[in-house]
Amino acid sequence: MRRRVAVSQRCDAVTGRNEVRDALDVRLSALLWELGFLPIPMASAISSHEAYIQTLMPDAVVLSGGNDIGQAPERDQLEAALLNHAIAHNLPVLGICRGMQMINHYQGGQLRAVAGHVAVRHQVSDPLLGPSGREVNSYHDQGLLDADLGNALEA
Repeated sequence: MRRRVAVSQRCDAVTGRNEVRDALDVRLSALLWELGFLPIPMASAISSHEAYIQTLMPDAVVLSGGNDIGQAPERDQLEAALLNHAIAHNLPVLGICRGMQMINHYQGGQLRAVAGHVAVRHQVSDPLLGPSGREVNSYHDQGLLDADLGNALEA
């Protein structure tokens, strides 16, 4: 049986339609499926977060990328509820891009404006990525330094 993973989604305002849509890059769901998980895209407009999450009973949480914190309040509130649930049930959480920023924000950390990271590719290094690191895309206009880390977080 596949483990259920609650995945937050970007909120996109659709010009000319008076709509806000939850959106998720199809590659993330495909990757989670390939890794043996059942991705459950979370709907940001459901306001009774605790009942919604409790009904789904995810085994893990992925906070995806997209939107700056404060740009989509309904998403911010859903992700905070997902983090509350994950902590209460000792679930693993993965933050991707904005998701990592949200974890830091939730833990009382700060974000700062960064220049030169929107629509560019750059090299990142990490022991998990091997000795030469990896080239990644970036659409960030916010980031954090060690001094900005929230409570109980390590770089």
